[in-house]
Amino acid sequence: LDKSNPEIWVNLGTVHYYKRQFDSAQVNLQEALRLNPQEANVYNALAMIEIERRDFDQASTLLAKALSLKPDDPFFLNNRGYLHLLNSDIQKAKADIDLSISLDPYNGWAYRNKGIYYLQTGSPGDAVRLLRQAEEMDPFIEKIYFYLGEAYLQTGDRKLACEYFNKSFTRNELS
Repeated sequence: LDKSNPEIWVNLGTVHYYKRQFDSAQVNLQEALRLNPQEANVYNALAMIEIERRDFDQASTLLAKALSLKPDDPFFLNNRGYLHLLNSDIQKAKADIDLSISLDPYNGWAYRNKGIYYLQTGSPGDAVRLLRQAEEMDPFIEKIYFYLGEAYLQTGDRKLACEYFNKSFTRNELS
């Protein structure tokens, strides 16, 4: 372990984030910032922690910092789009998610977020299509099964809705 390499600290922080160990993630990410305050990935990862903690104002500030350092980063744009979805700012969400997809058409997370957009705008058939595409790209995308269950429920397909809600429960997606 090269403790002077900020990328290692970002990676450790990200692992802790996915394990839902947010305090540990924050410690690692702060170390990365200490080593390199211009590391945009740190601000993005810290923003994702704040989203999970439901501090959307702080998440917005952190994503703005990440995007000031890397304005066309599709992952940062997609995460800001997700934050807009959580804040019910549908048009800004759509703009960021669409730009993210145009910059990186292989990012399954962006397709998940576009599916959430369609859920919020009353187009569950489109939501199913985009969420299934995201699932095929990366079945480990967070909460993908929950959103698929919701989309199938909205289309009236209760059998598939139950199947995906069960997968979501099994994977503990809503913890």
